[in-house]
Amino acid sequence: MKEKNKIIIIEYGNTSIPLLPNKPKSKCKWTLYVKVVSSPVKNPIKSVEFDINPHLQGSPAIKVCKAPYEFERNGSYEFPLNVKVNFVESLGIEAYITNHTLKLNEPKTFRNFIIKMK
Repeated sequence: MKEKNKIIIIEYGNTSIPLLPNKPKSKCKWTLYVKVVSSPVKNPIKSVEFDINPHLQGSPAIKVCKAPYEFERNGSYEFPLNVKVNFVESLGIEAYITNHTLKLNEPKTFRNFIIKMK
């Protein structure tokens, strides 16, 4: 496999839609997500864990086991969280853990990361 074909690009972040668009600081419908932007293999992600309470010891993460890897709620506050992307075992790639801050009143907030396959 060529070096270029050994790269998986993953996007993660959140979208946000105000529930009352004409009222500042109203509740928003927000969606956390992880998606594959580019991959030489089909479906490289096994599951995604959204830890929306990383400050609470013992609080379980929300685990999503099939695409689309999304989790949504309504709320009116921004907060930090952790995201863990688990890859299918056959790829031999360790889980990727990162952080994200949920942003409201912005249509989309995201970042990418790149995984190099062996």
